[in-house]
Amino acid sequence: MRQLLSWRTWAAIAVLLILMTVVQLLTGRGPRGDSSNSDPQPSIRRVETVASVMQIQASEAFGVVDGVTVGSATLTLDDGRSVNIARETPGEIDCADRVTPASCVLLADLLGEGVVWYALVNSDGPAART
Repeated sequence: MRQLLSWRTWAAIAVLLILMTVVQLLTGRGPRGDSSNSDPQPSIRRVETVASVMQIQASEAFGVVDGVTVGSATLTLDDGRSVNIARETPGEIDCADRVTPASCVLLADLLGEGVVWYALVNSDGPAART
């Protein structure tokens, strides 16, 4: 018990805490482990399906807010398949003309029949050519 109350024990603990703080500051991480760089990093997505969209049957509130779908939609693809996009599905919409057939291209990550992530882009844009 006497060893725990000695000044040497408390000095050793203080030195360890100071060293941990110095290491965190040198590695660019704050005390909570957050990175000091607040710039958003692009995410890598796996695209399994690329198809022209022939028809979009969407609810009135269909859109994307902060990367999450609001509302729902059913997309009819050029090969006859129908893809249902449920609300709260992560996605992006960059297609201006949603009425003209084949003016949008669907890029999607599917899990079976369900959409995990999707992007609707213009069919004449650079994202559709790559």
